[in-house]
Amino acid sequence: TDPDNAPLLLFLEGGPGATAMYGIFTETGPFYITEDSQLTSQNVTWISAYSMLYFDSPSYAGKYVPALSYKIHMENPTAKFKINFKGMAIGDGWCDPINQFHAFPDFLYNTGLCNHNQAFQVGATVNLMETQISQKLYVEAYKVLMYNGQLDVIVAGVLTEAFLQRLPWSKLEKYQAADRTVWKINPSDTEVAGFALQVDNFYQVIVKGGGHILPFDQPERAFDMIDRFVSGKGFQ
Repeated sequence: TDPDNAPLLLFLEGGPGATAMYGIFTETGPFYITEDSQLTSQNVTWISAYSMLYFDSPSYAGKYVPALSYKIHMENPTAKFKINFKGMAIGDGWCDPINQFHAFPDFLYNTGLCNHNQAFQVGATVNLMETQISQKLYVEAYKVLMYNGQLDVIVAGVLTEAFLQRLPWSKLEKYQAADRTVWKINPSDTEVAGFALQVDNFYQVIVKGGGHILPFDQPERAFDMIDRFVSGKGFQ
């Protein structure tokens, strides 16, 4: 990495109690720890192209990543020290609990993880939570990437889509009418890396074979995805 010119990525871990050390040593960092406690180089690491900054932030990246991005956006015009902020990426994010929770009962039922009565009970609990949640999120000026692992059952892709379909922003109708495209790491690849949808500067990506800890499950696909997003190459 060329530290003078490489883009700086701030990596914030999510999930209650999930230390950022996990991201460094199992997802995007230069090393991982083997079962016999040996430090070994990663084959695929994001520091090969980017300067990485890790903060130990143990919960709720789906909220504080957009909140931090918004604060930078609002204060940059008058700040003495301006941050060259270009956009944000949220992976498997719990961003809009009202709309995401409402998709949970159907998801659990349709995947066979609960029966009809259990799905009804989950739905009743979701309704109780709704009155406690009022925050709205907006996607406008910056590049934004929302991505999910195809096999993630914690914050599944359908849950992310459920809140994106109801998010009040100026490109909502365009998003609702947009088609997904097939994404491959190399055009000649026989295997599909995932599926991408783009509306102006907004990207939604499903990564094949990935779970909730996407860079650990699919390191090459995760790196190619973030590289396409940051560099502006897109997913065509």
